[in-house]
Amino acid sequence: MLSATTTARRGDEGVYRQITHTLWSIVYLLGECKWVCDYGVMTKWIVALLSGLTLAVAQPAPSAAAKEVLAASDALKQAMMKKDAAALQKLLHEDLTYSHSNARLQDKADVVKVTMGNTTIEAMDFSDVTVRVYGATALIRANVDIRNSTGGKSTTSHINVLFVWLKGPGGWQLVGRQATQVSPPTTP
Repeated sequence: MLSATTTARRGDEGVYRQITHTLWSIVYLLGECKWVCDYGVMTKWIVALLSGLTLAVAQPAPSAAAKEVLAASDALKQAMMKKDAAALQKLLHEDLTYSHSNARLQDKADVVKVTMGNTTIEAMDFSDVTVRVYGATALIRANVDIRNSTGGKSTTSHINVLFVWLKGPGGWQLVGRQATQVSPPTTP
């Protein structure tokens, strides 16, 4: 399954609380020991340390909606690789605009037809995935390496893709896709 780059590290919350408690204890003790160093300088260092620690450890956890749309994206990937027309019908929105890196534009019927055709998607590798959810709309941006096979000839396309998902009564559906070629396709 895909994972967002904003995923929080598991178990950090307890560690964060423990470190915060320890640092506040140090702050208190240093406050009591004013003769050790200048109190104003020490306060600035402590505030900077606590701010940095908070930013480093307290990364936002992906929302439930972000996890749902990533699951839908993974289901679409599997449906395309397995040529599952029923899953494609469920995951693709009726108003789909599917733009390829060569400027070819397809609608839902075209995408389903081409996916069921002679070309087989052997692999889709996602990297640098980011997810942003705005209510019932989600954007997924990723670098994708897609390995296709047509007539026994395999090529890998290297693209940057923006996926636009809408959440409706039936769940998340892909309504838009825009791809940009990162580098020329390669053959193994």
